[in-house]
Amino acid sequence: MSAEINVIIYQGPTRKFSSRNQKCISALLIITGICVGFNISMFTSENHAATKISNRNGKQFTAFSALPTRPTFEADENSLLPKNFAENVSQNSATKRLILRPSRIESFVKNRRTKIFMMFLVKSACHLRERRNQVRNTWGTVEKVNQQEFAVIFLVGIADEECQRHLVKESNEFGDILQADIPDDYHNLPDKVLAGYRWVAQETQDVSDFYVFVDDDCVVNVVAVHDYFYTNHVTLTKNSSFLCGLAYNDHAKPIRPNQTDITSEKYVVSYETYSKPNYPTFCHGGMTALTFSLLDKIFLMSEKTNRSDFHLEDVYISGILRSKLNQGYKNIQPVGFDGTKRKSLVAAGSFIWHVGDLRNTKHAFAAVWGSMLKLVEVKVGNETIKGPLNALTHVTVQLNKRGLPFTKQSTRLLRKLG
Repeated sequence: MSAEINVIIYQGPTRKFSSRNQKCISALLIITGICVGFNISMFTSENHAATKISNRNGKQFTAFSALPTRPTFEADENSLLPKNFAENVSQNSATKRLILRPSRIESFVKNRRTKIFMMFLVKSACHLRERRNQVRNTWGTVEKVNQQEFAVIFLVGIADEECQRHLVKESNEFGDILQADIPDDYHNLPDKVLAGYRWVAQETQDVSDFYVFVDDDCVVNVVAVHDYFYTNHVTLTKNSSFLCGLAYNDHAKPIRPNQTDITSEKYVVSYETYSKPNYPTFCHGGMTALTFSLLDKIFLMSEKTNRSDFHLEDVYISGILRSKLNQGYKNIQPVGFDGTKRKSLVAAGSFIWHVGDLRNTKHAFAAVWGSMLKLVEVKVGNETIKGPLNALTHVTVQLNKRGLPFTKQSTRLLRKLG
């Protein structure tokens, strides 16, 4: 059983918002900000330029998600790495064995004639079932956007016996959990994420156009993500780069033990572990996307690169391992936002919102998901709610059956707000 939501989003710059619509949007964003403690940004046509882009079928159409300009540097990144990372080591096999497999997703992608469009690998932990359910009830319920297929799995490590019993039941119910034989703590996060790389590279292989790694306390704007990656499909797959969807860090400095405070303690890296004054450019772990070609290369490089005592997963994978491919800065770029100003370049809004620092993530997930629906035209069965925009582009989003009751609840709430 599936439900279809007809989503209509604004396409600029052919038409500007009316003053009434701008007031509606502003009021909605203010309400959302007050309720959950953060802001959601919508951007008008002034921020976008219409361009003709060829999609993967060779057809041309107007795009409103322009690719940002990648910064240029002359330095050889690999030469900037400390010796203990720059030099190769013997085979690691640190990705360990897999305990639980996402059986439903494996069955979904097995023996397919065509790839799916995008696979999300969500970093989670055994005890965070509530967060996984929040994903399953909101953005993770999307199966298709304009017939482009999506899949979601959760990356989990090992925990105590009681938690494991509950996790097995959860896995049997949903079939979307990939569990590796790795302690489920922050220090071992690189190994857990690379277990996901191994599962893709060695077992499922090239079954998706894009692989996107996100955190379980983030809400993904699937409509905006689809818009951007489909519009720029040819360029993004040809470049085969790390695509930073949340934040882009250019030569950040390590936090040393004598510089720490209570908010940065978990990011501390000693001089003995990483001796250089700067990290290579890397994507913030909140959202990183890449193609199979690059994912496979990164996995192979991880098997011969030292990773002991280095626990910053985003720096290690999209920074250190990426730089060892000796492509300089050609294989990393911000997407969907200006890499310097953090300004969205996508008309449908930001790709992702991080809500983990809020007291009630359940309400935050619901508020953001509801806000995304509020800004579009939604149809669930015989129920229709029109958003405040004069929409020009139709996008059809198909949800799985788990998302139907939650979406009906959201639409009823939005009707009251509207």
